[in-house]
Amino acid sequence: MREIKIGLMKSDPYWEGILKQEGVPFEVVSKDFRNYALLIVNQLLDTKKKLLVKDYLENGGLALSFTVFFEDVYRKHVSSIVPNDDKLFNDISLFSLNSDVYPIKDETYESIENIVFSKAVGKGKLILLGFNLHDVLSDFNYSPSPL
Repeated sequence: MREIKIGLMKSDPYWEGILKQEGVPFEVVSKDFRNYALLIVNQLLDTKKKLLVKDYLENGGLALSFTVFFEDVYRKHVSSIVPNDDKLFNDISLFSLNSDVYPIKDETYESIENIVFSKAVGKGKLILLGFNLHDVLSDFNYSPSPL
């Protein structure tokens, strides 16, 4: 049975800050992550862990990560995004990123604004961000909007 908890593969103050801000239970994964409702893969994985993540996904897991950790990508600089009617960003008129993004070369992924990618893997789903959250939030030019 899956816990209603997020598993964070590696401790990171930016990911942890967002998860705390949203009030969702999470913990840094020690060994077995198969029972988490969501797995945030915020590091490069060795071959053994990649196989475990693949097994987790194929058996109905949900993983969120950075494109570079999973797929071949290309790099481009994006100052801002003016969202279209995609459900993910439809309430935002302008999304300021001012960062390099890493879109996926593999066209089998569904894409939202060429920055968020998703793909079914077995019974599960892999969602990849075209930017590394840690890098964006640790950039001194980043300024979050007030709550």
